[in-house]
Amino acid sequence: MATKPVRVVSSMGEQSVGKSYALNHLVDTSFAGSAMRTTEGVWMSVTPTEKELIVALDFEGTPYHSDTETSRLMATPGVHSIERSTQEDTLLVLFNTAISNLVLFRNNFALSRDITGLFQSFQSSATVLDPAANPSLFQSTLVIIIKDVVEADRAEIGKEFSLKFHRIVQDEQEANFITRLHAGKLSIIPWSVIESKEFYKLFPVLKQLLDRQVVTHQAAGEFLHVMKTLMAKLKANDWGAMSQTMASHRVHLLSSLLPNALAFGFQEVDPGLEPLKNLDTDVVVELPDTALQFFLAAGTPQSEERERTLAILRHSWEQYEARQRIPDPEWAEGLSQYLERIVNLRIEHVREWLNQNLARFQAGHASIEELRRTFESTIVDLKSNLRLCRVQLTIAAYTNAYFVMKAIGLAMLASTCMVVSLQNGCTRADDDVRCVVNAHLCGEPFALLDIIKQPVDAFQGADHEDDEHICAAAVHACGE
Repeated sequence: MATKPVRVVSSMGEQSVGKSYALNHLVDTSFAGSAMRTTEGVWMSVTPTEKELIVALDFEGTPYHSDTETSRLMATPGVHSIERSTQEDTLLVLFNTAISNLVLFRNNFALSRDITGLFQSFQSSATVLDPAANPSLFQSTLVIIIKDVVEADRAEIGKEFSLKFHRIVQDEQEANFITRLHAGKLSIIPWSVIESKEFYKLFPVLKQLLDRQVVTHQAAGEFLHVMKTLMAKLKANDWGAMSQTMASHRVHLLSSLLPNALAFGFQEVDPGLEPLKNLDTDVVVELPDTALQFFLAAGTPQSEERERTLAILRHSWEQYEARQRIPDPEWAEGLSQYLERIVNLRIEHVREWLNQNLARFQAGHASIEELRRTFESTIVDLKSNLRLCRVQLTIAAYTNAYFVMKAIGLAMLASTCMVVSLQNGCTRADDDVRCVVNAHLCGEPFALLDIIKQPVDAFQGADHEDDEHICAAAVHACGE
């Protein structure tokens, strides 16, 4: 459901003109209707359909007063309420027109013929946010519903209201609210008397009009993000570009999740594991990854946590225990390739996660570029720990190979030393026989002993079970 596009329809107007009733019939909501004011602000309902989610916004209406001036001020939808300031009324209209796809404005034709005063809050809202700087907002069609019109008067009343709105456009020029808040899209519908057959026939017409609106909210998560951000901006009187604010908010969130994403492959690890998701659709980013943890902290190459993490990574290689059966350089190269492979899986997984969550924002945004630079620098940190591990393994492998070759070479040189007497080579005891490898049989010191820095006692005694003998001469004085 979270992946479905969202269409928003709102109902505004005086109290007791059938705003809630109309929404209930149009999109199957259950807003309560009353002749008395029961609610402040806006009520919201969501209706899931096969192809999309329909969000309905029911704005508080205001009662009509007989005094002409008071009536003019009070007739606007949830606007010019006694309890709210003019600024608050303007912000309500701004919020509605910004996120809606279809705005239904119901009014009583018998009482509200001065539309210039009726839509004063709309006109005031037109200069607050710049539609050009917020291309994803202010894309709704304004539908003027004139209630309780008999069939004989429909054409005349429709023409009258069309001329009045045309006059507003002429007076306000490019600053008129129809152009700025509704992209110039206006529809006037004289509505039949309630409980007549024609009254209910007009609801399918409205539904078709809603279906023809351009989808501006591609997913439920995206709509929620837009709505929350817009509410925060209005509360803070922040009139900057909406897209910039939303991009900055998304970057801040992704930046806070990035360390977990690279280290663990999850957005959250405490109190529970939450996979990498598209934050707008709530769909998991499906790419192959490893379940292993990586070490990120830079500047602490000798930390216990780092060494422990690297040890776990090394032991996770299936060939790790085969070290004694594989030549050291070959074994080190295999482990190096394995580490490179698993870290690239994690990096590509996180990269796709970032791409999906930044796709709907304009390219080149400063905060987005900064996040991408941070990501690349963190990758360098991540790989540097593994690279140091690979270097250590390679050095160890080639060092071992060097010592082995050195030992063989020395042994071959020592083979030219002749056995001249047993007293310079091997001494026997009753229980044990150890080769005295501190000196060649020729009397020269044993050079290999200094290279491997191993005490004489570490060498095997006579008759030991091992096949290999590394000592000063080709043959022990004891004969082994």
